[in-house]
Amino acid sequence: MHELNGIVYADAPLADISTFNAVYIDYHTTVWNNGEIDIDPEILYENGEECALKQ
Repeated sequence: MHELNGIVYADAPLADISTFNAVYIDYHTTVWNNGEIDIDPEILYENGEECALKQ
């Protein structure tokens, strides 16, 4: 885990590409590991960056 701007992130499991790729959306929230790891949509909105989709 690490902390960024006062928020603690449990990122070690997400460093594993197979775990990271198992993401799904549950009630408008990105979730991994059957709900053990999630990211609050407000955090994504406030800290996200726009990116272009690859065609």
